[in-house]
Amino acid sequence: MPVTAGEDDDDRSGELMGLRIRSLRHQRGLSVNELAAKAGVSAGIISHIERGKANPSLRTLERIRTALGVPLSAILEETRD
Repeated sequence: MPVTAGEDDDDRSGELMGLRIRSLRHQRGLSVNELAAKAGVSAGIISHIERGKANPSLRTLERIRTALGVPLSAILEETRD
């Protein structure tokens, strides 16, 4: 089945969100396991999200953002340089 522009955009958004989470995690000096423990989710889901392979629920994103100590916008919104 061909990929539509919308699906491609969704994939890219997921990848970018994952990269932002990974960057925030690194800035705080946390391992995947440490972030997972703080967020109350599995290390596997953190890994999948960071690699853009999972589409997390808002509840999961809220747990991650709380563990990272950032507003949800830091995870969801692209920064413009």
